[in-house]
Amino acid sequence: MRKHLRVYTELPRDIYRLSAGEFLLNLLNSAYLLIFNIWLRKEGYDDSFAGSMTALRYLGVLLASLPIGLYIRGRTLKPLFLVSAVGLPVVSAGLLLAVPLHYPWLTYALMFTWGLFFVLAQVCIQPYVIRHVPATHYGEAFALHYAVVPLSQVVAGILIGWLAGSGVGWTEQEVLLLISLLGLLAVAFFWGLADHRPAALPSRFSLRGGTSLRADYQWGRIGRALVPTLILAVGAGFTFPFINLFFYTVFGVDSQAFGLMGAASSVLVMGAVVLGPALKRQFGYGVAVTLTQTLAVVLLLGLVWAELQHTAGWALPLAVGIFLLRAPLMKAAQPLAGELTVRYVGPANREMISAFTSSIWSGSWVISSQLFAWLRAMAIPYWQIFLVTAALYGAGVVAYVFLIRAVNRMPVEAETVEIS
Repeated sequence: MRKHLRVYTELPRDIYRLSAGEFLLNLLNSAYLLIFNIWLRKEGYDDSFAGSMTALRYLGVLLASLPIGLYIRGRTLKPLFLVSAVGLPVVSAGLLLAVPLHYPWLTYALMFTWGLFFVLAQVCIQPYVIRHVPATHYGEAFALHYAVVPLSQVVAGILIGWLAGSGVGWTEQEVLLLISLLGLLAVAFFWGLADHRPAALPSRFSLRGGTSLRADYQWGRIGRALVPTLILAVGAGFTFPFINLFFYTVFGVDSQAFGLMGAASSVLVMGAVVLGPALKRQFGYGVAVTLTQTLAVVLLLGLVWAELQHTAGWALPLAVGIFLLRAPLMKAAQPLAGELTVRYVGPANREMISAFTSSIWSGSWVISSQLFAWLRAMAIPYWQIFLVTAALYGAGVVAYVFLIRAVNRMPVEAETVEIS
């Protein structure tokens, strides 16, 4: 175990600066995921409005991801990190002030803009890692990147539990405003990043001369690599953004308790993500990716049973236990899936695969969130929505099996980057 963890100390220092700035932006995103929907309900909005707001956030991410992916090829990434670090907290504060005014179009516009600023940093993270880390350390670098999300959820959950608790008694709006201000500190970490311009020149959208989208990228390979992500992302969009509403509606779990639940689950997620590369080195992608995801799907079916028996005394403890365990199993595979994908598509396609990955997660969540809004408007129970999610997750696991087989037939990549 100590040997596996020692590999993290060999990563470049800039990767840790990047992770610190990413943590602060994800702290804001995590706080929104934990309590924003509950606050909307308390402000008089219904589940369908929460679904539409979530859809708009990811619509902004969807529309911006592909243009950013095209733009960053051959360019430095630091300016986009800085713009995101300033824009996201400012727009977030504006949104929090606008919601109580009950002007739907103003909140819609701000949430859409929120997504635009958030994606600026997210699309650039994997390309930055690939440019500054040797291929032999991709697993650990991606694991560190994915561990930032659960770490931010831990801290956000603890802050929410403390600030919204009896000791302080802040409202959800006040908590989110504070975390928005903390997000501005990301500027300090991104400012210190070294950012080397890669050898590739920027793509030009010209019919005469220059490079072309058709010639620059291997679209068949990119498309095949994205199939598992697409399936899993659509399934996740039905459940993950709204699990707080499930606990609030079915079991009456409020912001303080759910924040602490999110923190506890995220501690387990962080441990699972960090140890994921060691699991892959020991057993291969098959166990590290598909087995963990399969167990997560089985646990998701347990939430169906918990809702159907929600009046029983054991139903809430069962649901909480599943919530704590399912996310670590599902997310332990995410950095490995990212490594798997970039190895499969090859160096020429990596900026584009990063952009498409963000687009797919965001686009599928736009669709799934809007479908969730319609289903809840028709009073469809959560357990039926969970069944749809489980079916899609199962199909995604099968798609990963085929991708793993393709990668295992490829030669080992030889690529080095000077570690500073």
